Amino acid sequence: LSLVLIPPVFRSCWVCFATDEDDRTAEWVRPCRCRGSTKWVHQSCLQRWVDEKQRGNSTARVACPQCNAEYLIVFPKLVLPPPPQGGIAFVAIKGAFKVYFKQQQYQRQAHRKILDFPEPEEA
Repeated sequence: LSLVLIPPVFRSCWVCFATDEDDRTAEWVRPCRCRGSTKWVHQSCLQRWVDEKQRGNSTARVACPQCNAEYLIVFPKLVLPPPPQGGIAFVAIKGAFKVYFKQQQYQRQAHRKILDFPEPEEA
């Protein structure tokens, strides 16, 4: 009978360089094909990094700087009220609707998730 020891997973964030020991409550993600030390990143660090790359355009695609895999970003469902109909108050309501829509976009952006990259299936 032989005993095989499996080393513990050592994670280090490639954005802030913190490890599991530095912040035990951080949410980790492996968003691309990278292996080894660049495989893991904090969800919050990656979201800030993606924000910098998108520069206000939340529809811009962002890829890993090492392996060029595109990050899989999922947004929560956007719930909007029905658009206002025509009439004398339409202009005022339309302006308020634009403000509301912009607020919803910011909230949606704040609650997005960057998913783990799918592992290749073993044949």
